[in-house]
Amino acid sequence: MRVLFRNLLVIALLVIGFPAKAVIVSPELEVITIANVGNTPVTVNLQNSYTTAIPVCTYNIESAVPVPAVVRIDNIMADSFDVYLQKASSALTAESPGDVHCVVSEEGEFSVGGLHWEARSRVAT
Repeated sequence: MRVLFRNLLVIALLVIGFPAKAVIVSPELEVITIANVGNTPVTVNLQNSYTTAIPVCTYNIESAVPVPAVVRIDNIMADSFDVYLQKASSALTAESPGDVHCVVSEEGEFSVGGLHWEARSRVAT
């Protein structure tokens, strides 16, 4: 598992600084960085097309005084999804836009080039 995270980190570092730049790892996996995401939904167009896309995203806090925010993902489709930031305090706005880094996988279990991963979705209530 550490090797997978290390490899994904290396891939993610390759795309830092490019607006909505994706790196295709395999037909079942891509890594994408979306620049300057704020509290307004941004549609992210994927390079791969998925039967069941599983996006996992994190907010890159760059400021010296970080604003706690969570990444919200909505409208997941075969080739796109929407992403935006929301304050951790439940307010509808995020104080400062920032880069969002995402790993998007097809649902299932895969092994490609030494990487092994599993992606599943759950509905939280």
